[in-house]
Amino acid sequence: MNKNVLRRIASLQLQGRNEHDKDFLAILANDAQTLEKWSTPLTAQGRLDRNNAIFDHWLAGETTTEITKKAKVAETQIRRIITNRRSATLDKVAITEQPPIYNVWNFASCDPRFGQNHPGQIPGQAIINLLLWLTKPFDVVVDPMAGGGTTIDACRYLLRRYYCFDIDPKRPDIKEWDIRQGYPRLPQKPDFIILDPPYWRLKRDEYSGDGAAIGSYEEWLAFMKKLAGAKVTTEGR
Repeated sequence: MNKNVLRRIASLQLQGRNEHDKDFLAILANDAQTLEKWSTPLTAQGRLDRNNAIFDHWLAGETTTEITKKAKVAETQIRRIITNRRSATLDKVAITEQPPIYNVWNFASCDPRFGQNHPGQIPGQAIINLLLWLTKPFDVVVDPMAGGGTTIDACRYLLRRYYCFDIDPKRPDIKEWDIRQGYPRLPQKPDFIILDPPYWRLKRDEYSGDGAAIGSYEEWLAFMKKLAGAKVTTEGR
């Protein structure tokens, strides 16, 4: 199959768009008109969309090797795209967001930009403040109880890389994992771990039926103690 075709299809796959499916079947059936349409190089907008998607995948913790396989683009080019995007976006965040100068944070509601409705949802403003105080751009953040994805949205906004998990994921960008089994093996060591656990039994009926909020108070304390001392292992170690 023509390399341009592969790259254009991979570009849409990276962006999570599915409108390529029918055309892909037509290409397999040797439809000349469809093949010609897809064989043309990416447009300027198409390249921009692809590069944005590559950067988003990198922020989501994927390695350049993993992205290369999906994007059908040379790894050296992937690295160059990521480097250019890092430089282009860094100044904007530094100008628009600064750590708060006060140590009491009061929020009347959750910022709708960060996370979706979820039981016990933490305000995105709190995550933003934590990231501004305790991390740097492109640091790696882990949230093993990601809930409605507030940490993901905050990390994307402030250009932090992230690995987010939950026993009962409610978003496709949250990976399924039971933190009671310890942390999953990660590609790299995290710089910051965010823990926003369920409020023991206060939200029991609204959380997953097999989560950490179903046991006794003693079991809950034991879970939190174990989690506080758990180690994160990385691939190859």
